[in-house]
Amino acid sequence: MTTIEAGVPASDVGPPRWVAASLEVKEGRDPLGLQTTTTDRLMPRLLPGILELSRRARYLSFHAYLLDLYREQRRHADGNALSAFVKAREWEYGLAVLNCPHHCGSVPVGADRIRPVLSRHGPPYPRGESVESPFGGYGLYYRSPLAELGIVARAGTLLGETPTTVDVLYDTERARQLARTFRAAVSDTEYVSVWMPTSDPIPLDVLVEYANVGCLCQLRLRSDERAAVHEALFGSDQTGDADPPAPEDSSDAAADGEGSFAILGQASSNGSSAVTQRRRSVAHYLSLVAANPTVVREESAYREAMWSPPTARSPEHALVAGQWAGLMAKDVWQDCLCSIWSEFCREGLAATLVRHGDGLPWDAVEELARNLVNGPPALSPELPTADLASCIGAGDVALPGIEEAIPDVPLEALRRATVTVDSATSGLIVALASIFRAIEA
Repeated sequence: MTTIEAGVPASDVGPPRWVAASLEVKEGRDPLGLQTTTTDRLMPRLLPGILELSRRARYLSFHAYLLDLYREQRRHADGNALSAFVKAREWEYGLAVLNCPHHCGSVPVGADRIRPVLSRHGPPYPRGESVESPFGGYGLYYRSPLAELGIVARAGTLLGETPTTVDVLYDTERARQLARTFRAAVSDTEYVSVWMPTSDPIPLDVLVEYANVGCLCQLRLRSDERAAVHEALFGSDQTGDADPPAPEDSSDAAADGEGSFAILGQASSNGSSAVTQRRRSVAHYLSLVAANPTVVREESAYREAMWSPPTARSPEHALVAGQWAGLMAKDVWQDCLCSIWSEFCREGLAATLVRHGDGLPWDAVEELARNLVNGPPALSPELPTADLASCIGAGDVALPGIEEAIPDVPLEALRRATVTVDSATSGLIVALASIFRAIEA
């Protein structure tokens, strides 16, 4: 942006005075977009129904409560009306969370829109809507997981002989208990009994009272609600109507088998593959935490534990551990490909600049690719890939910054090495090393 004084003739205006950068360029580690495979395809199969974008489990009971309240108040069975209701309640809940008397630092849905209101206005605070998109944060984040968990029947779901026109809770104990426990926590607050039905600005003391029992941080103090959330995530219903939908390929061996293992008990009584997979994945993670508590706070420790987990407790545990180890291997290969592609692009851009922006002919591109073996570390362009892999397996190839022979280096350390060196040869070496380890495993 530039600043030009008002009333100054254009002829007298000097060069622009830049007061702020308008473009910030950051180099990422996923130029080929491979992470979308993890988030959109792999994670939903490994951890079906678990929202990966939120750490706040209480939003499950909060939104179940809103849907139950909407039904109880016999509001219009219309999607637009439900959307407006949810967004308004999320806004008010966000105001309360950001005024939590426990100073927990929780970040509610719509925080980016609510914080400026808190900074500009003193109490009482005006009403608003949490997020511009349909159904607010519920629609963006929690609607699909709650449906997959068998808690919410989305609009259009056939209930009996008639499709529902709005989202509703399934008529099951799991769904009812989830809504009931949040209701029990907040029903005696002045916000619920007096202020929620109005459109008046909300006093600060009303929000503080609401947050004191309803804030996201207070779930840890409510054992009945925690149990309801746990049952929503890992329980199942006896009737078939509310069973969570299975993954696309329900024949996948990852979801087969008679039970989970130690920590979370047996598979669901209705045989839902999604419930079984969810239990196994979470149980596997808890087994890693039990063996090494640092996995909850150190990403490198988490990756290494997933790649090299402790001894499996059962065949089912071994199966799910292999799935997650495969996901970690995919992340390693992603960084390897990034290093190869990044150097190729850097060298290609440099060569193009030398030619004053002209494109590169094919022979120049081929020469550029051949020169990528210069490293670091440097490799012979005449060495066949199979022979290079054998040298890596024998410990005859080294990486900058790694003193041990590659076969003795943890996979996570190898991944960090190629991220640091960021050369095509480092990416190739780590990729071949990881493939060799996967085959050996």
